[in-house]
Amino acid sequence: MAHATHADDFVKARGQHIEITSDVASESEINQWVSSFDSAVDQWRAFWGLPEHALDS
Repeated sequence: MAHATHADDFVKARGQHIEITSDVASESEINQWVSSFDSAVDQWRAFWGLPEHALDS
């Protein structure tokens, strides 16, 4: 069953290429999501044939 959430229920994690806001209670899990995303960006850049620094933030 869904429940109402409040601003205090959310956790934010920021990486080089992404900022995640989630109601997941595990900060380590959210940090792993950020790390995984940031690690994949260079592979996506290469796949799409973008210049080396095209996705630098």
